[in-house]
Amino acid sequence: SIKLNNILKKRGVGLIIEITERTPFSEHYETVATLSYLRDAGMLIALDDFCTGHSSFKYIQQFAVDFLKIDKSFTHKYIKDDISRAIVNCIIGLAHKLNIKLIAEGIETERQAMEMTKQGVHYQQGYLYSFPVSEEHFMSEKFISRLT
Repeated sequence: SIKLNNILKKRGVGLIIEITERTPFSEHYETVATLSYLRDAGMLIALDDFCTGHSSFKYIQQFAVDFLKIDKSFTHKYIKDDISRAIVNCIIGLAHKLNIKLIAEGIETERQAMEMTKQGVHYQQGYLYSFPVSEEHFMSEKFISRLT
């Protein structure tokens, strides 16, 4: 909600709405209008599971997205598998050309992190950085102090 977004902004926490590509969603006016409304309210839009679902390129053509999330099925195999490396490099090149930021999912090793950074991936997430945490734990002083 807009109210939640405003509260988070005051605390210095941005809100990113993730749209998963694994589930098809409507391209109807209502969907476009809702995403536009959220963007106008200051929320960012991320396309999750990029290249694993229904209409990757169609989604980035029709919906203004701020982030592409590279699925862990590609990042896990990046170092050892030529096909996965080629797919990830294509996603990175496309995002750079379209000025869309990148998030690599499933980063578990320093080597994976270094490779993604070297290739120009803006952000990373995975067990190397943190296991998933509850909202209560995230908002606790103990967890926030770990991030700084």
